[in-house]
Amino acid sequence: MTAEQAFDNFLHGPDFRQYRTRKDECGIWEIECRHGNIQPYSMDLKWLCAYIVIRFPGALIARLPAYCIETQRGTGEIIFKFPTDRLSEVAPLIHARRRRVLSEKRRLALLVCSEGTRFSRHTVIGATEAV
Repeated sequence: MTAEQAFDNFLHGPDFRQYRTRKDECGIWEIECRHGNIQPYSMDLKWLCAYIVIRFPGALIARLPAYCIETQRGTGEIIFKFPTDRLSEVAPLIHARRRRVLSEKRRLALLVCSEGTRFSRHTVIGATEAV
């Protein structure tokens, strides 16, 4: 298993499915944040790296827990690494974007609303059961 496949499995696991992910220009999966992103820092996935572009990084640095290790600081940007198992604690501090999750009731209501439109039932993922 390659490192990219391992990180792909890691990001789509039950604990991390709640965050919005995408591939960057190099094909590396990343978690989207309000002012940057989170990417793997090491091949063994023990560390994650956050790249944040923010006007005044001092306020963010003051909020970071002690286990976050600052690797680089520039004018208006900061890069720091943190343990993978601490993602759920660090993500709210750097405003990681959450994936939209629909309840079953809301999903079925949207299916009913889309009946008779050009967005038919077969275009909705997981909508094979009868409504």
